Amino acid sequence: MLAAVSVVMLGLSGCATDTAKNFEHIAADVPPPPTFAARFELRARLSVRTADKLDVVNIHWRRTPPDETLKISTPFGTQLAELAADQHGAVMRRADQPDTPVRAVSVSELMAEGIGVRLDTADLARWVQGFDLQGGEFTKKWDVKVENFRIINGARVASRLTAVAGDTVVRVVIDEFWVR
Repeated sequence: MLAAVSVVMLGLSGCATDTAKNFEHIAADVPPPPTFAARFELRARLSVRTADKLDVVNIHWRRTPPDETLKISTPFGTQLAELAADQHGAVMRRADQPDTPVRAVSVSELMAEGIGVRLDTADLARWVQGFDLQGGEFTKKWDVKVENFRIINGARVASRLTAVAGDTVVRVVIDEFWVR
């Protein structure tokens, strides 16, 4: 009986191979659109692991440069914070301290305070669409992998994104995406 279970498990382990497609492997499958969709809205699940700490949130991100809004909520939908920016700067309003806004130059700076990791949202917007995975000053810090591209309203969008820098791992699972 144990031998039979071992054979079945060995057979199933072949099914568990890494099916993730990074940018280099997917390039032939889904060619990039001629332009980057700078104006979009997405809903996603975001996790940030640093050393032995893991935070998981939902995000609703609307990007219409120079304006941008990120609503951050718990996996159960309770809003934690809203980050908003325009050409004059950025502000974060926490649900537990609505009368004490935090101001910064950009949403990226506020993300460091909100989720504990500074993510450049301009780079993140391009990564989600498979652009600049190996270039850019900020991107050099991160090892970025994207998986399972699909075409939505003319934009190429990844289903998942993983960015690693040292002991920090950021994962984004894109649930919905709209070009604006």
